[in-house]
Amino acid sequence: MDESRSRFLHALNVVLPAANAAMILSAWSRLPDRIPMHFGAGGRADGWGPKGPALMLDLLLPAGMTALLYLARRLMPWFRKHPGWINIPNRARFLALPPEEQALVFDLLGETYVAMAAALNVLFISLSVCTLQVAAGRLDGLPAWVIWPGLALIAATAIAYTVRTFRLVNRLTR
Repeated sequence: MDESRSRFLHALNVVLPAANAAMILSAWSRLPDRIPMHFGAGGRADGWGPKGPALMLDLLLPAGMTALLYLARRLMPWFRKHPGWINIPNRARFLALPPEEQALVFDLLGETYVAMAAALNVLFISLSVCTLQVAAGRLDGLPAWVIWPGLALIAATAIAYTVRTFRLVNRLTR
């Protein structure tokens, strides 16, 4: 992975969950006892619940998803030793590649996990900001500009890394 992109993505994956936690914890005492837990397709809160469980989920989900994706990234050395366990295009030809060429694909897959964590963290913090605003009565619902760009970022990240992976595998296995 490009060193500057790597530093940027890793920083996002530390800063965004930490900022999300700090924001939720600092707002905790000012929030009502019941806060939105779910928003319908139109952005209106259609599920409300006690702030404790709802905010704990908003605290734990970003950190948990980030940890899970970093764990998957940490498994790449194991997959390098056991490449037959990975589902990849042109699998037979991929498995015939020397380990140093296979490593290029595993590095890209590891980068994919880090990038997906960053995209998810952008969405999570956006949702938390709006959830707190709705709970405090400053917003009527979840604005479309929050959810759609966040989902588009996740989709674009997944598509971009899938294309990069396919191109790399195809180039290596020609």
